[in-house]
Amino acid sequence: MPSIRFESVPVEYLDSLEEKLFEVLRKVVKGGIDMERMVSVIEKAKNECRLYIERSPAYHLSMKLITETLYGTLDGKTLKQQVMDLGYYDIFSKWTSDQWVALLKRCHTICLG
Repeated sequence: MPSIRFESVPVEYLDSLEEKLFEVLRKVVKGGIDMERMVSVIEKAKNECRLYIERSPAYHLSMKLITETLYGTLDGKTLKQQVMDLGYYDIFSKWTSDQWVALLKRCHTICLG
């Protein structure tokens, strides 16, 4: 299930936060995605992922193995998917605005029915 996380939202804005979020998402669906910005955001996230892996390789690998043991298929298929983090950034950086908008529409349908 997709999720969105908010940080440092003043208490007085909490009641209107959900509506503001959906207002912004509706604008994005209508106007499309700024793909230059999206590629920049994805590249930043990819670099942060690399840094996390480089700083804590043992922790990163152990969490992947624990997740595989608890929730995986134990034949290696799900582990292979688990270690594809950096590969997904490459895949998503090649998506078009239309693909992102389609994902937003799909998530909206899933979340709100």
